[in-house]
Amino acid sequence: MNETILSPEELINCYTGKFGDAITESRIQIRAEGAKKNENINIWMTISREILKPSIDLLKEFSYPHLSVISGWDVGDELRMQYIFSIYYGRTHGEYMVTFTVLLAKDDLSLPTISDQIPGALFTEREKQEMYGVTITDIPDGRRLFLPEDFPEGVYPLRKDESGIPDTMIKNLWQTGRPTDRPVPPVTEKEEPEKPKKTEGKEKPKKAAEEKKTEEEEKKEETADKDPKKEEQQKPEGEETKEETTDKDLKKEEQEIPEEEEKKEETADKDPKMEEQQKSEGEETKEETADKDPKTEEQEIPEGEEKKEETADKDPKTEEQQKPEGKTEEDVKTKAPEPDETTKGEEDNPGEKRGEDR
Repeated sequence: MNETILSPEELINCYTGKFGDAITESRIQIRAEGAKKNENINIWMTISREILKPSIDLLKEFSYPHLSVISGWDVGDELRMQYIFSIYYGRTHGEYMVTFTVLLAKDDLSLPTISDQIPGALFTEREKQEMYGVTITDIPDGRRLFLPEDFPEGVYPLRKDESGIPDTMIKNLWQTGRPTDRPVPPVTEKEEPEKPKKTEGKEKPKKAAEEKKTEEEEKKEETADKDPKKEEQQKPEGEETKEETTDKDLKKEEQEIPEEEEKKEETADKDPKMEEQQKSEGEETKEETADKDPKTEEQEIPEGEEKKEETADKDPKTEEQQKPEGKTEEDVKTKAPEPDETTKGEEDNPGEKRGEDR
């Protein structure tokens, strides 16, 4: 079924153009509710009983109507029966609520069934029969829906006139139209517990408060008389951990003293005789290296002394580049070995010595 989207004004014009004076009143109400103020469109039309079913057929031509409910309202001289539908169902903020109102005089309370057009209307039609006393003609199932079968006839709970529920029926509803030989249901009386006296209730909290105070004072006295050693043992865990961490840090610092400083301390404490022996050994090695062949000298001279001899013969610029870190020129000069007179000649003409060796 194809839907024909009409505005609210166009929809009312279609009904007034087709049914004319049978539509006595029509209005459009637009409500914007909620934080987003989404619009809800409501269309109201008051129609005669004769065009009820044709009005539903015309509504189907635009969009299949979904019946919400059939409601009733007793206004005194007449009943207002309202058929509430929604069309364009499923459109976001595009649904219309269409309400057909039918006025019924209380001396002629009858309406045709619409269950052949909308099957779901059967249940609400049965409800209107028993609650308002409206006769639904051609209804397929006229049984009561909510009221029991032995409910008195001529009494309609939602009517506001003399046919509604009387006061006597409200007060003694179980006796109205019911057997009178029913036994009265037993009612057991509840035994109320004894309430405590006001004076006792006031004294108890006072006593409890006094007992708490005495207990707290005793605890304070006990803690004051305790041995200081026990107090140290009962320190909070946080303080103990702090002390442990400080002790550990101190130990680590002691362990992390550089090895070089320890060696320096050891050398400072050595016997001066040992130093003299080391010096003499160094001088002897120097004299031996002076008598050796230059080639073997280079192989046997310690690395430190080779560097010293090389730096003595090299250009001053290269001397500055090859100076050991942390030593000045004066230190290098003082520590360089002074050649003997015999070695000087050999160093000046190394070729002669090589020939003699050959």
